[in-house]
Amino acid sequence: MMRFVASAVPFARLTAYWNLGYEGYFVPVNFSEAVLAQHVRAGSIDLERSVVLVEGDALLGFSLLGVRGERGWIGGFGVAPAHRGHGLAQTLIEEQLAIARQAGLARVQLEVMCQNWAKKVYARAGFATTRDLVMLTATLPAAAAATSFSSRDGFAADHARLHASAPACWQRELASLDADPSGDVIAVADAILLTGRVGGALRIRDAAALADADALLAALAAHHPGEPVTIVNEPEGSPIHRALIALGAVEKLGQHEMHLEL
Repeated sequence: MMRFVASAVPFARLTAYWNLGYEGYFVPVNFSEAVLAQHVRAGSIDLERSVVLVEGDALLGFSLLGVRGERGWIGGFGVAPAHRGHGLAQTLIEEQLAIARQAGLARVQLEVMCQNWAKKVYARAGFATTRDLVMLTATLPAAAAATSFSSRDGFAADHARLHASAPACWQRELASLDADPSGDVIAVADAILLTGRVGGALRIRDAAALADADALLAALAAHHPGEPVTIVNEPEGSPIHRALIALGAVEKLGQHEMHLEL
């Protein structure tokens, strides 16, 4: 078994390793080189501190580490199908955490799907669940008069203020959102959201509210009446979560957000 930092692997091969590591996963995670490159940018992935385990040219497993200040994030973790079930995942996470410690990181976080066996691997490595995140899909009601969009100029300040008591998950932090400057901002009182499109489908890229979020969703419906909308990694029990459930939203999948203090 040989260990490489991910930056030493040609990007086309790294993409192939990514797809192999996620083969048979609970949801499709098959990336093109362009999509993986965007994921690396948006997730602040440091390929110099990400690890790939191989035998010859054959993948054993990989772990991608995002870095922001003294915080790290596991932004991809996979073991080749032929090597699953033999303890390799534990070796892989320990290799990644050793690199994180050498880099001087104080904390590493990740998300893992609730039904994923890997959560046991992370727990054995010392990670603890801090909250549950859900993906919701709803159909927006028909609405008449549309409110105006807000400027993206003030979004950063609103994002910081409204997420102060309930921090955004890694992929919804400003560093991730700024990697794609597209999308529209809607702000209503003490609530704000950023929209986008994924494969043509409407996505709430981020949303935060201090209290009642119904007015925020009503404003979104005014611009997109009757359209399906999805939000990913929304904290369970948040004002946004409660308002979407009241709207008839369906929970598509759940994840545990886990942290480890190094």
